[in-house]
Amino acid sequence: MTGAADARDAGACSPPRRDGAPSAVSTGDQSAATAAQADAWRAKLAEELGEWSWPERCLGRGYCIEVLVTEDGSTDAAQGRWVDAVPQQRVVDEAGRDAYLCAEYEWDSDTYREDFGPERVRPAGSLYSVYEQLRRQRARERGRAKPKPRPKPVVAPDKLLPQDHAGWQLFA
Repeated sequence: MTGAADARDAGACSPPRRDGAPSAVSTGDQSAATAAQADAWRAKLAEELGEWSWPERCLGRGYCIEVLVTEDGSTDAAQGRWVDAVPQQRVVDEAGRDAYLCAEYEWDSDTYREDFGPERVRPAGSLYSVYEQLRRQRARERGRAKPKPRPKPVVAPDKLLPQDHAGWQLFA
């Protein structure tokens, strides 16, 4: 974790670190490698989820969300902990689409403000992150798609009955 003073001094929320987790540094301190990683993560989300936006229940007032917080340097989500948080603002990409959610939370009696991707945010009381919920929703939508039309069977010309065959008398 970065110091609480550093997080407060940063003011605005910032793009994620190389490991995909957000950091509490100002945008001016962002390196080109971090920017490239952030772009790659947004491209992956767009590819997997298509057009998406934060659910309304994640944008309310008060502690309406939980965020997955990990110690500095840890990329293992199993070492993180879900904590109550207050959403502050949406963070959008260059095209104006939702990318991150800036949230404020308490960790070891310090207050932090950080950007979180949909894989690290869940509505309060939910078992699944927003990312998992969106993936499940897309899978259900794909499952309800109209079935593809079946091709009409093609009968080889040598399998057709000639017009003078006795079998045609059954239909007369």
